[in-house]
Order: sequence, then C-alpha cells, then structure tokens
Amino acid sequence: MNPFPTSACLASVLCLFSSCSTSVDLDPADRASVSPMTVSSHVKPPEWIYFKDQSGDYNRLGASMTYGTTGVATVPGGRSWVQQNQAAIDAGIGINSGKAGSTMRSQLIRAFERKQVARITPANGASYLEIEMPALGLGNLGTFQDGMQFYMEVRVRLKKRDGKVIWETYYASYPHNENLPVRSLEEYRKSPELLRKDYELTCRYIAELLADDLKDQTTWQP
Repeated sequence: MNPFPTSACLASVLCLFSSCSTSVDLDPADRASVSPMTVSSHVKPPEWIYFKDQSGDYNRLGASMTYGTTGVATVPGGRSWVQQNQAAIDAGIGINSGKAGSTMRSQLIRAFERKQVARITPANGASYLEIEMPALGLGNLGTFQDGMQFYMEVRVRLKKRDGKVIWETYYASYPHNENLPVRSLEEYRKSPELLRKDYELTCRYIAELLADDLKDQTTWQP
C-alpha cells in the first residue's frame, strides 16, 4: 500500500514499531454507508517517538514526547537528543498538548471534503472514522547526506453504525520522500514554526493519499 521510496530494511524496522496489518477494502454494498461521516475527535498517538541518527541506528526517544516523562534513549555522544530539543519539538508539533493528533485529523477532514469523498458531520454520521498514528519520528537521510525528514505512519478505520469495519488502511511517509522538504536539526531546533510547517505538510501528504484511496473505492466500477 505504501507508494513512497524506502528500503526494505527501513520498512521492516518501522513495522516493529507500528501496526502493519491487513487492510480492508470497501465493499460496493457499503458505499452508501460512507457519507455522511463523523471523524473521531481522538487520534491515538504513538507510544514512542523515534529518531534515526546519522549512523542509521534507530533510537527510541522516550515517552517524554507523549506522556511528559523523561526521555531515555541517547544518540551518539551519550546525550539524550530529545532532552536537548524537547521544547522545540513540542512547540512545533504539540505532542504533549494533543495538537499533533488534531493536525492529522484536520488535514484528513480537509482532504475528504476537498476531494468530495464524504460529507463530514460532527455527530451521528452514517460512518465513523477512527485515526491512529502508530509511528512518528525524524529520520536522517543517511551517513553521507545532510538533513532530516519526518517519518510517519497513519492508520484509519471506517465503521458503520453497527460497528462493522467497512474500510481500513494505512499510509506512511519515510525519509527520502522527494515530495517533502529536507531540513537540518539545527534549523528545527532554532525554528519550532518550521518544524510545525513541515509536520503539517507531512500530515497533508498522507491525508491526500488516504482520501484518494477511499475515493477510488467509492467510485470504482467493475
């Protein structure tokens, strides 16, 4: 399902961190149940934030990004990267405040409405969309390349009023995505606003792909 450029090694590592599983395609008989759609106000956040350093090692940055506790993983040099940059990261993304999830949710709603996938209603829709972010982090482009990009995995699950799952899928964006900007850690450290902008761009990119996926299944004719 993932159309993004990535190595088999990177994909396998991220699957250890996330919930890679079988998708559910929309049955033509359930098309009428897609709209109007209510989108859950709660986005399940990742348990951990990950950082891929220049050596290619993956470091679990710790629950400080989601639950306010102390970061536990270190990067080369023996100092915790998340402890050095937690304020800048949280100011940019808003993990602790819940803004990270609400950003993903708002981008999905905009994409669904813009592509006319479904009419969004605040309550009592014919369908109910659940959103989960199993993986989130920053990845270095490689030993001989400067710059960082977000990697993010988003899973969505659409249910009918009776609780039946009628559509489920996930998309992810990994480093080396040519559609997204590349920044240095120093740039992100100095500018939470830039970090927030790039995070929103990554959310928007995945939201567009998710909307295209559902739109294709609601309009496809055999």
